[in-house]
Amino acid sequence: MPNTAVVNLALDTANTTVVAFTHGRGAWSIGIPSTGNGDGVGIYNSGHFLLTNDHSTVLANFWFGPGGAWKPLAGDFDANGVASIGIYNTGEWYLTNNNSAVASHFYFGPGSPWQPIIGDWDGNGTRTIGIYNNGEFYLSNDNVTVASHFWFGPGGTWQPLAGDWDGDGIMSVGIYNTGHFVLSNNNSAVAQNFWFGPGGTWQPLVGDWDGNITSTIGIYNNGQFYLSNDNVTIASHFWFGPGGTWLPIVGKWGLGAGSTPATGNYR
Repeated sequence: MPNTAVVNLALDTANTTVVAFTHGRGAWSIGIPSTGNGDGVGIYNSGHFLLTNDHSTVLANFWFGPGGAWKPLAGDFDANGVASIGIYNTGEWYLTNNNSAVASHFYFGPGSPWQPIIGDWDGNGTRTIGIYNNGEFYLSNDNVTVASHFWFGPGGTWQPLAGDWDGDGIMSVGIYNTGHFVLSNNNSAVAQNFWFGPGGTWQPLVGDWDGNITSTIGIYNNGQFYLSNDNVTIASHFWFGPGGTWLPIVGKWGLGAGSTPATGNYR
């Protein structure tokens, strides 16, 4: 950019370009390079986790928790820039920072039929928990107290989502039902309303697939993944895992190898 005074800066809606407005000389566009280090995926089945950062190679293969009714979670729980896993069952939570040792064990919410969600609700770099049921959300910034309580969406068969849809560093919620996505940037107003995928047995995913700090969506069914960087076009299509009863998870994984727990460690 020429040696001239910049009077204003703006970020485009895709968070990929800074526009510099100069006094009397128009505007200059400056591209923001991607980190090239977006989220990977993983799969879970009855306490068994398989994680990948390249959608192909298994980075980590381990067991955590007793399986059964416990549901998998993933997030950067200690703000170190790396995601690790956790498990949830009827209001009880176990989180780990290294996919092996229990870092946090607590209860939050009344349990079934409330569903768990994970997000960085206050933008401090640490992901904390929330719960959802029939259009009602409770979010916590410390896994203890309620930071936010609100309703979003019609409830019923709609599933909860969480992501940083606008790249502002703070995650907010969304909902999904049979291929229909509705996303909010403030947990109130609808920011995006669109369809992606065939619905049916396909499950929604959320991640920053291209490392541009903005969350976008994907879908999963029976070992098959479709990911999008713009919520419209397909950026990546691949298979990972055997499908069947395996469930998808998303995270920017580290090298924690995990371990096979002794019976009864998580009750």
